[in-house]
Amino acid sequence: MINPDVVFDFEINGNGPSFAGNWAIPGDLPYFEGHFPDGAVLPGVAILDASLTAIKRAERDSSLRLTGVKNAKFLQLVRPGMNVRMDLTKTGDATWAVQWHSVAAGTDAKVLLVELSLHTGRG
Repeated sequence: MINPDVVFDFEINGNGPSFAGNWAIPGDLPYFEGHFPDGAVLPGVAILDASLTAIKRAERDSSLRLTGVKNAKFLQLVRPGMNVRMDLTKTGDATWAVQWHSVAAGTDAKVLLVELSLHTGRG
């Protein structure tokens, strides 16, 4: 089983309600194993896991759990070696807007737009 808290090597910076982080997606990420060996693509579940991990780090709350995905739009394939910027905005008590952007060689193309609903695992 993959532990997202261990495999995602990125830092999140900012002050509420907006945060951001950059991530160079490593080719040896376990999510790529068997997911199109001749043309690796990061699966949607990995993108959601990375987004949730980023929000947990922004909120400094490892107990957060994903309870819903709304309006998910995957606009580009995410491949090994891709550099992305994750923009996270808290839009409500338990909702976040997440955008991923490809930031290669001076470009800034949207990769993902999604709204996530979360619940704290405390109590």
